[in-house]
Amino acid sequence: MPASDVQTLHGFLFAKLAAIGSRSETPIYYLQQFDDSEQRIAIDARPFNDEPKLRPYLATKVTVTGTQGPEYFHVASITRCASDTHGCGINWGG
Repeated sequence: MPASDVQTLHGFLFAKLAAIGSRSETPIYYLQQFDDSEQRIAIDARPFNDEPKLRPYLATKVTVTGTQGPEYFHVASITRCASDTHGCGINWGG
C-alpha cells in the first residue's frame, strides 16, 4: 500500500519509555488495535519528542486517521473513540 493512502485505525493508545534512565528518555506511542496488534504512531517523530498532542489521549480508546510510513503511522487527526463508531465499539465484558 502506498504511504500516501489515508487510513483510519481504532484502538487503545499507550506509551512505552525508550532510553530509560538516560538524557534521551522519551515516550514512544503505540496503538493497540482490537485484534491485539500494536502499531507505533506519531504526529512528529523527531527524536526525543514527547508528542504533546497525543499525551491527552493516553489510556483511552481512540480513532486515528493518517498515513503509514516505513517506521510508524503518521497521525493527521486523533479523537476519542465513540462507542457507536464502526470498528470502535467493543464489549469489555460488561
